[in-house]
Amino acid sequence: MKISVLSVLAVVLIMLSSIGIAAANDIKCAWEPCGTKVEQADIDATYELRPIKAMWAYQDSNSDGVFNNNDVLYIDTVIDDVLPALEGIQTEVEEGDVRLTNYHEIPANTKVQSTDVDRKGTLKELPGGQTVVGFVDINNDNNYDLGDPLYVDTDGDSKVSVNDVRLTERDVNNQHHEAYSRVASGDWDVGNDLLDVVTDLTNITTNIVWLLGFIDSDSSGDWTCPDTLYLQQLKGTIADNFATIGDLRLYIPPEAIINEKWPSCGTKVEQMDIDATYILDLDQNIRIRYGDVNSNGKYDFSETIYLDMMPDSLINNPYAVEAGDVRLSAYHNYKPNTKVFSTDIDKNNPLRDLPGGQFVVGYVDVNNNNKYDVEDPLYVDTDSSGRVTVGDLRLTPRDAMEDTYEGYTLVANGDFDAILNEALEDTVVNGPITTPVWELLGYIDSDCSGDWTCPDKLYLQQITGDFVADQGVTIGDFRIYIPQEAIDHGWPSCGTKVRQCDIDAVYTLTIDSQIRILFGDVNSNHIYDIGETVYVDMVNRGRNVVEAGDVRLTPYHDYAENTKVNSTSIDKNNELYTFPSDQAVIGYVDNNNNGAYDLYDPLYVDTDNNNRVSKGDVRLTEVTASGVTYGRYTVVESGDWDLLSNTVLKDPLTNGPIVTPFMMFVGYIDSDCSGDWTCVDKLYLQQLWVDDNEDVFSFPSNHVVTIGDLRLYIPPSEEIGVEEDCNPWDDDGVITAQEIIQAISLWSSQTPPADGCDLVTARGIIAMIATWSSQG
Repeated sequence: MKISVLSVLAVVLIMLSSIGIAAANDIKCAWEPCGTKVEQADIDATYELRPIKAMWAYQDSNSDGVFNNNDVLYIDTVIDDVLPALEGIQTEVEEGDVRLTNYHEIPANTKVQSTDVDRKGTLKELPGGQTVVGFVDINNDNNYDLGDPLYVDTDGDSKVSVNDVRLTERDVNNQHHEAYSRVASGDWDVGNDLLDVVTDLTNITTNIVWLLGFIDSDSSGDWTCPDTLYLQQLKGTIADNFATIGDLRLYIPPEAIINEKWPSCGTKVEQMDIDATYILDLDQNIRIRYGDVNSNGKYDFSETIYLDMMPDSLINNPYAVEAGDVRLSAYHNYKPNTKVFSTDIDKNNPLRDLPGGQFVVGYVDVNNNNKYDVEDPLYVDTDSSGRVTVGDLRLTPRDAMEDTYEGYTLVANGDFDAILNEALEDTVVNGPITTPVWELLGYIDSDCSGDWTCPDKLYLQQITGDFVADQGVTIGDFRIYIPQEAIDHGWPSCGTKVRQCDIDAVYTLTIDSQIRILFGDVNSNHIYDIGETVYVDMVNRGRNVVEAGDVRLTPYHDYAENTKVNSTSIDKNNELYTFPSDQAVIGYVDNNNNGAYDLYDPLYVDTDNNNRVSKGDVRLTEVTASGVTYGRYTVVESGDWDLLSNTVLKDPLTNGPIVTPFMMFVGYIDSDCSGDWTCVDKLYLQQLWVDDNEDVFSFPSNHVVTIGDLRLYIPPSEEIGVEEDCNPWDDDGVITAQEIIQAISLWSSQTPPADGCDLVTARGIIAMIATWSSQG
């Protein structure tokens, strides 16, 4: 019997090896549970910056009309309008304003409280009005970058002068000056030119209001106690909507520094900081070429492939290797993933286009799902054949026929991926390669220089068509060049793809307007009855039945809430029906009576369309009423305290009666980059930011996970403190033929053993067969 089974398994083994399934990397990491909202410092939080109406002003203690040593500098955050000219306007110090210099014993970087003695003091504008922040170009590159110190120009002369205020620390001629210190007579920085942070010119002209943004840490929509204030380095891209490298932390609450390990005020955002959002600089001048060392005009095996990062140089030859170019394959003793320096021996070597020009990067569809995803290996098609052939360059590692080939290696005669001769598909359109390389590339400007420089990191993106995802570093993007110094300090290596929980991952949301919320109408009366299950209908939306992939928000028999329906679930094919108000069912209780939906307000599913908490409604968040706490995804019952209070439910977007359809709030993290809702994906109900004059989804923040968003579904095995059995067939230490067949079945259907587990791989099945055959 064992021999015959072994023969069958051998055939399966050959089949698996010929397809060459890539081993899945572990993408499991701990997430806060479903039914909780995203808070500051959570792993999935992206930090959007909201505009703030504010002005810079000072309290003139001696009424001499000049900012001097006894005066206090403030950011006045409580004013009606800062956009018109502010000449002659006087305001007063109010609760919530921020001190940029000390007031007697109260230090700088503190927020005015209701009992502070400087409250109600008169404020005046500085001589420069609101054009008061400049930088010293310490590296003389005529560009505001990460290392340049910032000052408040208190006298309007565009130079560092006595009583100007340093916003960042400064070392000059062995003198160290702290952030928020005043310039004194005799300081070495006196007389330095102050340049405009946007124009880089020596006359400060940029209104500071355009540079300010705050993280709405409590999602209240207003500037409040826990919020953090930034002065941005503007780039003119979606980066200006988020906290990014180079932004200055102008005010950070002490609690955030102590409790959340937030960096201190007076510092700039740097790579690997908790508040850094990684937005890519896109450069359509980048080209891929090879070094034609024998000048024969054709690509020969072992000739080096380069990313030509500066092909349009007017000074140097655009068709020659230059300092700053990136080697994708080795050149003599220079390894792949190294940058060319000015003294390198390949500098000035001739460059030529490959036969396919710029249409040369493709992938092998190893799991046969007809789409490019996080598991698919990438190649450079050096001969434009559209297939993996000798001389092609592997960008990622590749498993094929039991052999593993490293990334950045050339396909050689006899390599199994050459023998398989598989098709190379376009990563965007899933056909022959038609997307040019420059449309896939972007880099993190790690020093904020505005140019491609030594510390920058280069990515080859998985293009999704979403204007935020295609400018941010997201799951599935390929790290095509990472400086070794960054790797040494904890950045993931080159030749790897971005996975969830990686330091550089920005969690964008896939928006699907077809997602619906329905109930399982088990008695077919078309009325929601208490005890019937509430579902999020995620797949095949037209059928109105429960299907594999749908999410239970409330229990069904032995299936708990926050579980996903699979192909064998007993509720599969149960009838689904709409609530009385169809999709307008999400409401909140304004717990703090501030007239806005915020982080602390509980959410409900209004099942009867009465816009009040009533019997049968579903709590999406934990709710405490009259000292009693009710859990997430519980149903309101007779006698519950939140029912007895007859509380009004409001629309989270409009703050009025519930009118916003469910699908406008929801989006999911595509954790495996499959382009579809799959086992490892995570579903969120967003707190939307909207402007009366704008479409909801024109705001970049509504395409990412931000503070206040509700985790509607998290794979249970990925929640904090939960461990799932991802290898159930070796619990007793013995592998059986039936378990191998089960594993093969899971592999063929691309189904993981449990929620949150990796897919079964050919390599894993081979190991099982080897163990089984050795058991005797």
